[in-house]
Amino acid sequence: EAPEDGGSYLGSFGQDPPKLKLRVVVQGQLLELHQRRARMCRQTDSCIENFDHYCPWVGNAIGRRNYRLFVLFLTCVNTLALMVAATSLISLIAGMAAEEDGFQAFINSAGSRYLATGLFVFTVLLLLMISVLLGFHYWLIATSQTTNERLKGTWRASPNPYDRGCASNCVRFLREPTPRSHVCMYEASFDDTLLEEGDEEG
Repeated sequence: EAPEDGGSYLGSFGQDPPKLKLRVVVQGQLLELHQRRARMCRQTDSCIENFDHYCPWVGNAIGRRNYRLFVLFLTCVNTLALMVAATSLISLIAGMAAEEDGFQAFINSAGSRYLATGLFVFTVLLLLMISVLLGFHYWLIATSQTTNERLKGTWRASPNPYDRGCASNCVRFLREPTPRSHVCMYEASFDDTLLEEGDEEG
């Protein structure tokens, strides 16, 4: 119920209520999320260490255990798009008539080779988007930041304690071993008879 004066509810003595601190138990230790650069992902309903972002294209949250694979995925997509664009352009150039003017010959070749033209236009547009995204993540690696930290400006007012310099950050990204998951896996079984009895009682 909203206050009658149209304002907002405040804590005791007119102060804002304290921010909620989320904690997680890792190997028997109670830790705050910021100690592991972690965050609860709403889409996957899980706690992600070194949370970067949630990617709808791969359908998963990106964090410490899969960030290197995500960057490799972007690199491979960018390389593939570059190769397809190059081969499509070569195909269009090969179809140019020698007796015609250069630009006009290219236009005629593009009009007659629909597949090569479509692939070239599509991959060039894809390269414009993926290259910017890939360059952004390369920069994040070099500065030891995550997308979440960058967008929130976590280290804008204070030095980043995880930044060890461009070279060291890149080496750590390439050589750091992937930690095991701290999620407790267990099997849950249900007794159908108990469920049936519960339904009858209800």
